[in-house]
Parts: sequence; structure tokens; C-alpha cells
Amino acid sequence: MDAILEVSFIFSKISLSYLDFQKLRMNFSYKKEYWVKRVYCKERVVYDAYIIDKKGYFLSGFLSKILAYLVKNDIPYKVNLIDVDFVNLIPQDPKLSIDFREDQKNLIELSLKYKRGVIKSPTGSGKTIVACGIISAFPNNKILFLCHNVSLIKQAIAEFKKFGLGPVSQVGNGVKDLSGRIVVATIQSLIKIDSEDYNFDIVLIDECHHVSSFSSTYYKLLTCLNSSIKIGFTATLPIGDERLLAMEGLIGPLIGEVTLNQAVENGILAIPKVKLLSIPQYININDLKTYQSIYNMAIVNYRKRNRIIVDEANRLNKENKSCIIYINNIEHGENIQKICNLLNLKTFFVKGDVDGDVREKIKDQLNKKEIMTVISTVVFKEGINIPELDAVIIAGGGKSELVLIQTIGRGMRRTKIKSDFLIIDCLDMGKYLSEHAIQRVSVYLENGWI
Repeated sequence: MDAILEVSFIFSKISLSYLDFQKLRMNFSYKKEYWVKRVYCKERVVYDAYIIDKKGYFLSGFLSKILAYLVKNDIPYKVNLIDVDFVNLIPQDPKLSIDFREDQKNLIELSLKYKRGVIKSPTGSGKTIVACGIISAFPNNKILFLCHNVSLIKQAIAEFKKFGLGPVSQVGNGVKDLSGRIVVATIQSLIKIDSEDYNFDIVLIDECHHVSSFSSTYYKLLTCLNSSIKIGFTATLPIGDERLLAMEGLIGPLIGEVTLNQAVENGILAIPKVKLLSIPQYININDLKTYQSIYNMAIVNYRKRNRIIVDEANRLNKENKSCIIYINNIEHGENIQKICNLLNLKTFFVKGDVDGDVREKIKDQLNKKEIMTVISTVVFKEGINIPELDAVIIAGGGKSELVLIQTIGRGMRRTKIKSDFLIIDCLDMGKYLSEHAIQRVSVYLENGWI
């Protein structure tokens, strides 16, 4: 029998003969896991999960994938559109008060063509300009710009207002205002509002690699947003089948990409240069059994290592170079700041409990070099625009390539006075730490930065 597809903006349904349906389902399976507590240990259990449920329902972001399978296997199909209306969403020519680069034009055109999907472009390459271009093509439609945290709200609102894109309102940081043509909201705040108040024609999702679970807050929110256009922006795709599939199902497939090396070669981003700091092995590391104990003693509380990091920041400051010292643990940041204070090196520590307005002021002063060194947790790792930043110091270690590239992207924007950018990392020694250091170095090597 022919495949019958009932398609809406959120969920779709497919009807097929029993055998064809089972083959289709199996073709779109992926591995999941859970842990069972046994008497003396935990046991990992792996099982098959499916993007299509037993009744034929699937997230509409998978539609192009399903259609490609049907065409490849010569299965005829019919499509019935359910509550789908594109009449009021015919785009005008995108236009801002600045000229788009060719790569930005291309990403905007792909977004308007496919209407849902993910745009992947490096941090600092101007994804917000692409978002503004998309918004400018729909001057009469209601638009939601969804952020992952409060720090990004003001930055986005400032950009939209700068280009005169229409009334902008805010949901988040103590404000709940849905009146603007453009609503900039955090996921945490918008989910608390009754979904009956959602009336957005277009949804743009910043840092969309966070849309990485079928049971997350993003899932709950995006499956309530019956918007015909959904575009996500990210510098890095999530790692793992389920994470990638969740992002694709809720938003759509990857539809456009600018690679990090392309951005460097085209003069969009500064040229990264890597400096590796040799860290003496923590003397008692072999007596430590768990990764957490090793991390705590050989990174967080390892005074010799922290002093090397502070000395490097001091050296940069004396050369009139600004830097962010990135840490993963608040205690680690406090330890580094104590050493800075002893050496009269003025620093500011940005973490989750620092007020949003204070963060914005610190970011602005760092960009103007009125502040030269900032210690930061994850709050300054995504979406923060600091074009004149000279260096980042990767003090927290770790192995996640996604977090690493988000971190180093903070200062990779090329400016009139800056053509290169310094990445300083630690060559740690010992169990786990040396392995993680090698993995980070391999990223630098693969990109030709060392």
C-alpha cells in the first residue's frame, strides 16, 4: 500500500503496510541505555529505541528523513497537511542597514527555503546577523527568539533594536512581556507561561545544541509551539545519537554550515594560536582512586598549577592583553582569585549568582580593556560577544570538544586591531588528566592551530 503521511508542524503520522512499517521503524532505531543497581556494582543495559512510535507518530523534524527513505525504497506516498498554513509566511527580501557577507546570505536563503532546520556556524561568525536577516524577511509576523540563559537576552534585544526590526519584548530575568512583535525569552521562563498564550509564527532557537533530549524542558516547550518556521543556531552539534536525533526531530536537520576553518580562511575569525602550559604532575596522584578525587586535588586545589595559570594571566596583562580564565568548578575559581589577590592582579569572578546587569558591565569593560582578567564559569561560555578579547585560558581541563570550541570562540572575532587569538591550555599529567589533555590537543592539531 501507499504510505500515507499526515503532517503537522509538531508531530506527523505515517500509515504503511505492516511489513514496510516494521522495516521503516527498524531503520530509524538508535541505542539507549540505563543503569541497574546490583549488589556490588551498577550494570549498564543497552536497548533499541525508535524515532517512530508503534502507532506511526514521529516528530515533524524527521519528515525529510522519512521521505528520503520512502523515495529510496520506491514506496509511493501521499501527504495530508494538518493545520498547516503558509499563506501569511511568504518572505520578503531580507534587508538590514548593513550588507550581508556571502556566507550569511547563503545561510539566510537556506533558512527561508527549508523553513525548519539547524544552522551551524562558529562562535563569532555572526549568527545573530543571520537571525536578524531572517526576521527582516517577515516584518508582519510574530517571532520568538529563544535563549538558553538570561545572559543572552539583553545582547539579542540590543541587536534587534539596532536594526529596527520592530517592537521587542522580553520574557525572563523577572520580566514577562509577550506584547512585542519579537519576543526574546529564556526557555526557563517561557515554559512557565500557559501554552495557550503562545501565538508565534516563527521560532528561532539560539545555542540549539541544548535541544538534546526527548524528555527535556526544550521538548516540552517546542512540542507546544505550533510554528511553521523553526530554525536553530549553534556552533557545535551535540554528541551522541539521541542528542542529535532530539535536536533534529524538534527543530529539523542540518541545513547550512560554515566551518571554523572556513571562517578563519575567509577572514571572518581571528587566527587561533595555541600555547600549552606544562603542569608538573601532582605528587600524590597515584594514591587517588576516583576521577572526582583526582580532579579535586590535581586541578581545583593544586596550588602549583593555579599559580602557573595566574602567572600566565599576569604576563598577558603586562603585554596589554586581556583574557578570560575558564573554570568548571566555583571552588577552583575562588582558589585562582585568591592567588590573584595575593599578587595584586585585579580580577573579576563571573558565576551564576552574579546579576545579569553586572555581567553585562564586566563584559563591556573587558571588551574595552578597562578590565584585563576575568575568571568565569559556564555563564561566559555561550553567546557572549567580546570582540577585543585577546586570549582564553582553559583552566578547567575536561575533554568535551563541544564545550572546548564554545569556550575558545569567545574571542575569535576578527577586528580592525586584532587578527589572531591566543588559546592557552594546560598539559596535565597523571591518570585521566593526561588523557583529557591529549584529547584537547588533538582538536587543536586537527584544526592546524599548533
